[in-house]
Amino acid sequence: MRQPKELALHKVTLNLFEGDFQRLQVYYQRPGAGAAIRLIIHAHLERLDSKFRESQAAKDLPEEELASV
Repeated sequence: MRQPKELALHKVTLNLFEGDFQRLQVYYQRPGAGAAIRLIIHAHLERLDSKFRESQAAKDLPEEELASV
């Protein structure tokens, strides 16, 4: 998994379903389950941001409004 550029971390508690953390540890031995969760969530949010920007651009919003997203 590709790591994003150095980003500041914000600590949160995340409740997973029973056994999911252990399953992630099996699949992501390196960088580890915790880092994998961060990377998966980050990649998901990047995709959502991209889709949102595309939908906003389709509505012909001014570029300065899109930049704040």
